[in-house]
Amino acid sequence: DQEGDCTLWHGGDDGAQLSPRCVCVDLFQDLSPTARAVPSYLAPLGDALAQLGCVTSAEIKAGTVRVTAPDPHESLFARIITARGDPSLSDVVFDVGGVELHAHRLVLGLVSPTLAAMFTSSLAEGQRAARTRIPLDPSFDVDAVRFALFYVYVGRLPLGAEAGDDVDALAPSEEGIGRALAVLRVADFFDLEHLKQLLELMLVVEWQVVQLENVVSLYEHACHLDCRQLKAACVGFIRDSFDVVSQTPEWGQLSDELREPVVTLRGATRHKPPKSTKV
Repeated sequence: DQEGDCTLWHGGDDGAQLSPRCVCVDLFQDLSPTARAVPSYLAPLGDALAQLGCVTSAEIKAGTVRVTAPDPHESLFARIITARGDPSLSDVVFDVGGVELHAHRLVLGLVSPTLAAMFTSSLAEGQRAARTRIPLDPSFDVDAVRFALFYVYVGRLPLGAEAGDDVDALAPSEEGIGRALAVLRVADFFDLEHLKQLLELMLVVEWQVVQLENVVSLYEHACHLDCRQLKAACVGFIRDSFDVVSQTPEWGQLSDELREPVVTLRGATRHKPPKSTKV
């Protein structure tokens, strides 16, 4: 100890070797923010002490400052998904034939252009501070609306309980095709074009559902729901198998408005002159 200054020495685990671990200094001396201060008589040894890991008493007394609180943003997306259907923080309620499905205006508006326009229009001005109630057509399938809301929040098709999803997955069966068409109707209403195309890909490519017994029905659905890729697949099938499809009761019941594009396209294809060959 010399005029209030001291050097503390820290022994090794075996107690044999001593090394300086801390240099205590008079805090009234000039301690610049960037300098490692030592007593004046130890100044020539400053570099050596720094290499040995010496720290000032001021640095020790300050303690270690670090962030230990969990970052809420790391789980934000997961919590938004969990909030789906929770009425406590919801500000939108879909009424589907008396069944209430809760959602959030911000999430819906960011994914659905139609709902975004609804929430920001002058018609919704008086409801912005309260919960918005949206009555849907009672003919909408409740499970199809749940399916579409799952997609809005999660960004993919549900995989069922085995994957931890609370919405059943679609399966390649007659019932599954019916569910997919019901979801397509909801997706068209909400203007969820990406979801519509995911379902079109599943029906046409993955399941290959376009067959003689359902092609007319699928074509009709595709026209009403503006599913252009499904419509094109059905038109191609009908054109290639027109002699058989045209004899089915479903084709006979199809309106002239929907039948005309297929017939016109087929006629143009049949009477298209062959390409000339240059010699």
